[in-house]
Amino acid sequence: MSGGDGTVSYLQPAAISAAYKYLPQGALFSITEAVREGDIRESEITELRLRLNMQLSLSVDRANVRVAFVCRKTEMEYVANKLYGGCAYAYEHHLREGYIPLEGGMRVAVNTAVRYTDGKLRREPVPYSVVFRIPKHTEGQSEVLARLITDKPGGMLVFSPPAVGKTTVLRDLIIALSGTEHSMRVAVIDCRCEIDDGLFPECCLADIVSGCGRAEGMEWALRTLSPQIIAVDELAADDVPVVTAAALCGVPVIATAHAGSFEEMLARREIRDAFSCGAFSYLVGLTRKRAEAPRFEIRGYSEGRWSVC
Repeated sequence: MSGGDGTVSYLQPAAISAAYKYLPQGALFSITEAVREGDIRESEITELRLRLNMQLSLSVDRANVRVAFVCRKTEMEYVANKLYGGCAYAYEHHLREGYIPLEGGMRVAVNTAVRYTDGKLRREPVPYSVVFRIPKHTEGQSEVLARLITDKPGGMLVFSPPAVGKTTVLRDLIIALSGTEHSMRVAVIDCRCEIDDGLFPECCLADIVSGCGRAEGMEWALRTLSPQIIAVDELAADDVPVVTAAALCGVPVIATAHAGSFEEMLARREIRDAFSCGAFSYLVGLTRKRAEAPRFEIRGYSEGRWSVC
């Protein structure tokens, strides 16, 4: 099942430009040349990777494209200084988690050396590598999933390997459910500040909860926001009990997780238990080819049985 026909028109052309302002001039020039020569299309870049003393590379729909720029220590220090705003200490909490959130839902993975001081983990400020994850914004690609949830309410878990577009689909689905067509109150647990890209339509009935862990955010939403749906990205094993609690309160959860197949997803005991106790009703496998709309393989679970939707 496909989320739409034809090619996808991403609605966030400024995202890659936002990443450019953190790059040294040599990197920016090399990327511009690669785009100009037709090796890649700028709109298809999903990740931008700088590695110390190695070539810059771009992820273009899971393919890796080398660019003629090598990042030396002085240039990596330049990037780090721009990311930290001249004060690495202010980002120490985020560095412990391995990322820095930027505007527009962009997340930058920062891979640095680890040291322990007084028994506490700390990361060195100058990275070995930096990964800019470029957010993509679509609307209307997930309407088929929204209709499933509204016609027959239940929790939904969307899975795929990394870098296929789970967060993009989740954002699209939140917009669909909270927009004028379905008008549902959606609590968005945005732990890493990458779901809310600043482009949600004004009509959306979405409450953004950020700056906390997934389990903590879901508990907060249940207590204070009276949501009709909770949305959370990259579900972890220890989040499943809170998802179950939400379902028992009558609030479906839509979530994403990493897996390469239905078999891999259901090999995880906590996921099987979540479906068995009614926390989720739909398991959605996400695939996508270059510049095409996402495709969904959907299975429903009810009374101990799986069916193809």
